[in-house]
Amino acid sequence: LRLIVDRLVPGNVRFPVLVDKIGAGVFGLIAGIFSTGILAIAAQLLPMGPSIVGYSRFELDEREVTGVRIPGPSQLQDLVIENELKSSTLSPSEASSMGPLPVDSMVLGLVSHVSDGGSLAGDRPLSAVHPSYLDELFAHRLGPALGGDVLVTNSSGNPLQVSAVFSTESVLSRMADFELPVVRAGQVPEPPVGAVPVVVRTSMSPPQGVNVNAFNMGSIRLVVEGNNYYPVGSLQKGQTLLLTKPDDYLFVDGSNPIDLVFMVEAELLPLKEGGNQRMLPQGSFIQARRAARVDLSGKEILNYIPSADNVGVVEKDPRTQR
Repeated sequence: LRLIVDRLVPGNVRFPVLVDKIGAGVFGLIAGIFSTGILAIAAQLLPMGPSIVGYSRFELDEREVTGVRIPGPSQLQDLVIENELKSSTLSPSEASSMGPLPVDSMVLGLVSHVSDGGSLAGDRPLSAVHPSYLDELFAHRLGPALGGDVLVTNSSGNPLQVSAVFSTESVLSRMADFELPVVRAGQVPEPPVGAVPVVVRTSMSPPQGVNVNAFNMGSIRLVVEGNNYYPVGSLQKGQTLLLTKPDDYLFVDGSNPIDLVFMVEAELLPLKEGGNQRMLPQGSFIQARRAARVDLSGKEILNYIPSADNVGVVEKDPRTQR
């Protein structure tokens, strides 16, 4: 193509001065938008809090909590909860853009477009792996443990494993708030209606030398048919659904498995051929902490709860408020 163009246009192409000035301004603006958009995305990849230079993709709250008993001396203290997510979900409809010109969304929009049969096309388009990349980056920055170990890979060191996927209405029969009432202040999260619970039993080995694995629920996502689903809670020993928000921080003893509950629309879960058992469609996967990913394409969804003696997270004790 270059040789053909050089043959057809052997010299420089000259435009009138007015056209040249206007064109330079327009294309300079486009270059500036993409340069700024790349920098904005890079800033959101940094290990900072949910708010970056005063900008937060989802609305945050700050409030004071009174009468909290802290470890140590038996006394009550007043604490300030900062950067708490107001909503119980990370719905794209509630996301806000970065100023009047959403340069980060514009860059991702173009990349997503050209990855779907365009110049950056691959095995799958960007939207199939990262349906809402900016929401994912925000979710990773939720939780209080800044500077901690937030990366896990599918290697022999820190593997992510999925032992079972199941769904039964009994999952929603008994629910409780994971957080302490004094901290939640009545803002109890609720699972969305019009969807079925899909429970993924996972296990993540903690970092070397650490006996407790800590993570926030926003760092784990289930992707089904180009949609991000974050856990609405964890099923404790197959009995009680402990409801959580994406910024709630959970702790697991060692590499004990946990049952993560996702609410997925039933029409996205096809029936197994020749039966009434549902399965996860092709392209489905679960990802934890950016790097660890397990392919769940065609995974059968059991219609019963497997044995769950040691499955669950470390619960908080309302008596000691710990």
